[in-house]
Amino acid sequence: MSTSIEVFAHHWAFAIYLIGALGLCSLMLLGAYYLGGRSQARAKHIPYESGINSVGSARLRI
Repeated sequence: MSTSIEVFAHHWAFAIYLIGALGLCSLMLLGAYYLGGRSQARAKHIPYESGINSVGSARLRI
């Protein structure tokens, strides 16, 4: 038996665990991407500062 087959034979449980963990992580990330809500509100890009709505531009001439 070759050395690489012996190494894999000794560590097969860890290999299966690693493949399962990576598969589960990728499944959760893909599920969150496809099932997550997406907000298309107009006020999404407006800054919110302590409950006070901003008025005018922050760019003032000094």
